[in-house]
Amino acid sequence: MSVLIASLVADNEPWLSRFLQQLNQLDYDKQLLHYAFLEGPTIPLLHEWSSSKHNSWIRQVNPQIVDRFARLAYLRNYLVDNALSDEDYILWIDSDIVKIPSTLITNLRAHAKAVIAPSVWIEEAKPRDQFYDTLAFRDLEGKNFPVFSLPYSGLVQVSSVGSCYLVNSKLYRNSKVRYSGGDSEHVTFCSEVRKLGEKVYADFDVKIWHVNLQGYGRHWH
Repeated sequence: MSVLIASLVADNEPWLSRFLQQLNQLDYDKQLLHYAFLEGPTIPLLHEWSSSKHNSWIRQVNPQIVDRFARLAYLRNYLVDNALSDEDYILWIDSDIVKIPSTLITNLRAHAKAVIAPSVWIEEAKPRDQFYDTLAFRDLEGKNFPVFSLPYSGLVQVSSVGSCYLVNSKLYRNSKVRYSGGDSEHVTFCSEVRKLGEKVYADFDVKIWHVNLQGYGRHWH
C-alpha cells in the first residue's frame, strides 16, 4: 500500500533536520513512500532533502488568509487537490514532530481504519510527561484531552485527532472530504468523516513527540 507523507512546513528551520531524519528512518518500503510539502518561505534544506527522494512534490504557497485555521484548511485542501495521486493513504505529519517510531506507518495501517492517529507528546517535558495536541484530540463527547494523566491506552475511538494521522485516501478521492476553518481544521475534517458513518481512532500505545518549543526559545502556538 502506497503512502503520501504530507506536511506543511514553515518557521521550523531550527529543528527541520530532526524532522526529516525521522522520515528517513521509517521502516517502510521506500518505493511506496511519496512526499508532499507546502512551504511558506523557501527553505533550502527542505529542497535539498526532497531532491534526493524518488517521488517528492514541493510547492511554495502563501495565501493571504488572516484566520489561522482557515489558512491551514486552505493549505491542506491545496495539498490534497494538487499532490494526491493514486496513493492508498495520506500520512499527515506536522513538521514540528521530531521523534517517531520507525514502525509508525505499519502500526497505524495494521488497524485498517479510515482515520487513525498516534498519541502526541511533548519531548523532554518537565516536570513530567505532557500530552501535546489537546486542541484537536477530543473524546466522543467533544471534550479536549487532559495535558497530564491521560486516561487512555490502546486503540480508542475519538471524535477528532491532529498533528499526525493516517487517512485512507478514498475519503478524499471518492467521498470528497475536505478541510474547513473553525476552532481547528482537523476537528472540522474529522466531523465530516464521521458524518459519512466512518469512525476516527487513536492508538495511544503508538507515541510520537512534538518539539519542545521552549527549548528553542519559542512560544507555544
